[in-house]
Amino acid sequence: MAPMLDVVTTSIYTYTQYAGGPELEDRTLALKLFAGKHNTKAYPTKEELENFGRRVYGVTQPARILDRIAQAMHCTMDKAKDDPRVPKTLQTQMAQALEAGYGYAK
Repeated sequence: MAPMLDVVTTSIYTYTQYAGGPELEDRTLALKLFAGKHNTKAYPTKEELENFGRRVYGVTQPARILDRIAQAMHCTMDKAKDDPRVPKTLQTQMAQALEAGYGYAK
């Protein structure tokens, strides 16, 4: 379910629209969950993400999958705390971004 990964990993990157402009967060997905002119790249709700899992991948219990992904994210963040290769500032940014992603498993 790559869209969930997209939701929680790209939001730490900022950009500016013009030189000297304010830093902005890109709060959109790279791709639409579903094709069509009425579908958007906006972050999906939990229900939309579960619907995506059911319709596109045939997942019968998508909430359980989202819970497993959230558990793996927690485990990864715990391991990163002791990894000198992951700068503390990046850990902080990731932790803040992942908080929103954990909501998908609730």
